[in-house]
Amino acid sequence: MTAKDKLKKNSKKNSNDSILIDWSDDWSIGIQEIDEQHKILVNILNELHQAILSKSCSESLNDILNRLLDYTKTHFVVEESILRIMNYPGYKEHKKQHDHMIDEMKALQNKVLIGKKSIGFELIHFLKRWLLNHIQVSDRVHAEYLLSQGVRSNWKKKSMFGKLLSRSTTKPKSKNMDIDSLAITPAITKPHYSLLG
Repeated sequence: MTAKDKLKKNSKKNSNDSILIDWSDDWSIGIQEIDEQHKILVNILNELHQAILSKSCSESLNDILNRLLDYTKTHFVVEESILRIMNYPGYKEHKKQHDHMIDEMKALQNKVLIGKKSIGFELIHFLKRWLLNHIQVSDRVHAEYLLSQGVRSNWKKKSMFGKLLSRSTTKPKSKNMDIDSLAITPAITKPHYSLLG
């Protein structure tokens, strides 16, 4: 099934539900740290969608949109750091995609703040299409590269995200490098990164 088919299937499945995106393992790229961050992005999008459905005040919608933008920036910095450390050959192009998305989100946010655009279904579906397409196409390509370079797919020990979000992890079957050895673990409330040796 292609990425477009998966996106259409997910859209049809949730067309009448209050959940915009129902996370499925089909969306997983095979690297737990990145997958867990993608799940957080999906959860914030679902929260924004629910707030639109319940006709929340614009201040609440703006707060959620701000969190989405902040967390997207955090996720991109983590992902880009991993790609740069692992010498991913498509790093510059992937970063351009991230930069373009942040620029688009900031422009939309500014339009909302000055009253030229409201936070509505058009915006939320744009964000959904972009996120799911980016995960299924661009992120899947870099995941294949990272895994081929020895990045572990599961956490050896839980990162901050793993401790807070994961119900269980499986023990690694190989002695490959893991994401924790890269020591890039963003805090959920504030972007903060440390490179531990």
